Amino acid sequence: MYLAELLMAVGIVIVAMHLTLVIGVCVVIVLQVVRISAEEQLLMRTMPTYGTYVRATRCRLIPSVW
Repeated sequence: MYLAELLMAVGIVIVAMHLTLVIGVCVVIVLQVVRISAEEQLLMRTMPTYGTYVRATRCRLIPSVW
């Protein structure tokens, strides 16, 4: 879901290259990373088995990257 949102935002910038869109997409990307980090912290606190998943799955958003 997150990767699809980021790809859609980048695609919008590619189609209509305006400075306001570039700035907006950069803000969206930063906010998504903050949101993902907050959700991961919440999952670590509330689900005891999530730590095992995190250790086994290093790249959860973009394969081989992050």
